[in-house]
Formats: sequence, structure tokens, C-alpha cells
Amino acid sequence: MDVVNWLSKMRRNEPKLPLKDVEDLAENRKESIVGKCHPALFEVGPIYKESIEAFKALGSRPAQELAAKIEAKFNSDIDEVQRKYPGTIPPAPGTFAAQTIFADATNESEQQGVIEWLHFERHRVPLKVDMEKARQRDFDAFRRLLRTAEDITNLHCERPVKPFKVDLEHSNMFEVLWGFGIENLTPEELADVFDWYCPCGTEGHDPDALRKQRERFKQAIGKDTQSL
Repeated sequence: MDVVNWLSKMRRNEPKLPLKDVEDLAENRKESIVGKCHPALFEVGPIYKESIEAFKALGSRPAQELAAKIEAKFNSDIDEVQRKYPGTIPPAPGTFAAQTIFADATNESEQQGVIEWLHFERHRVPLKVDMEKARQRDFDAFRRLLRTAEDITNLHCERPVKPFKVDLEHSNMFEVLWGFGIENLTPEELADVFDWYCPCGTEGHDPDALRKQRERFKQAIGKDTQSL
């Protein structure tokens, strides 16, 4: 018998799980996610999704005062979560993605933060890493810095910035939630979290695709940062 046909027939004849078993499986997975993640994740996730959806509703050229209101509400809501979960021990360096992407995540000017974010999204290398490499006369680091300077110039002159190659919405999800436990989830559990909080509009995220993107993200935030 042809192997492909045999496998297809075997799949068609597989017994389906009763609905209750499927519900139990989903509930067990929720319990597993809760057990692996910091409780703040379940508050930060909805806040992030709500803010991005609000920004999207403003259109491609939003009024500055409306965008500022959304940003202010986001910052206020996040501050409230931080007050609720202050922590007694400072997180180790590299726990959260922001600690790697930004030079000083706790004392960051808006302009500097934009530059560091643009550089990371464009090149998947933290700006502080390339700045150090440039001081050591690394040619590729210089080229990446010049490319980021071009992005900043375009923004300043209100010219369009070329799209990033990375899946930006999913990348931003990893940036926001990394350190709260998503790095410890199975691919299926990771897809559940993205189904809950990702503002991309996808109803069923692909576990394997997210697993691969998580691995790429982990490599990106780990690039040559240990010595800095």
C-alpha cells in the first residue's frame, strides 16, 4: 500500500476525543500556563492588546493628542501593575527583553528609546551591542548604525520608513511579555497566550511557527550581550 495513502487513511480512522476530554485538555493547559507564568502577565497582556487596538483604530495618520491619550493610559495601567507586583528582589540582568534591547530601561528618554527600538527591529541586534562593536572598528556594526541613522532621518523628515523584515506584531508580543514566563511555555501553550493577547487578529496561532520565532527572538536578545 502507498505510504501516503496509508497514513491518510490512518488519520481519518483515528478516534476523535469526546468534547468533555477536549475541554479538560484545554483547562489543564490553562492551569499549566498559570503555573509557569508570573501573574502580572495576565494583566499586562490585556493592557497591551487594548492599547494596540486603540492605536490601530486611529488610522495611519492619527492625531497626536489622541495617540498621546492612549499612550498615557497604557503607561498609567502598566504603572498600576508595577505597584501591584513590586517584587522584593531586582530581576537579574537579561530577565526582561527591555533590559537587553534598551541601554537603560528604567531611565530612558523617549528619543533614545525610539532609536534603540528601531535598531533592534531592523537588525535584531541591540544598539548598545553595535555601539560597542563600532568602537572596536567592526565594519558590519558601522553599517547597521548608518542604516538606523537613515531610519531616524526619514522619521524626522516625515518620510516613510521601510518595513522591517521581522513579523513586527509578534516580535512586539515577545518584547512585552518576555520574562513573565512565555519563555517557559510549550509551543501549544505559547499559542494559547498569543490567541488571548496578540492584537494581530489571528484566531488560531501556529504553535510551531511561534516556537521558531521564539527561538530566533531568544538568540537576538542574547547576541553578544553577556560581556556588556
